[in-house]
Amino acid sequence: MEEAHPGLHEGAADDSCGECLDLTSCQLHDLDGIEIPRSLVELELTANRLSELDPRIGELSLLKKLCLRQNLLTDESVEPLSRWAAISGLH
Repeated sequence: MEEAHPGLHEGAADDSCGECLDLTSCQLHDLDGIEIPRSLVELELTANRLSELDPRIGELSLLKKLCLRQNLLTDESVEPLSRWAAISGLH
């Protein structure tokens, strides 16, 4: 059975992640053309080539974990994260 979106999966019953999107190592420069469901709880963007945050990430009211390791982000580009109270896990 195919997934609705590559990298998108429903969390297992014992998993705290209701809906996760794993885009690790996809060589992404931006998230244009990527559907970002508003119901995401976890967004994994490790090991890409992102240099700025997609503004849609700030609209994810259920997002608890955001992984941005190994990207091209500067301090200025991640500054908006300080205003996102819902995120409890930032990597």
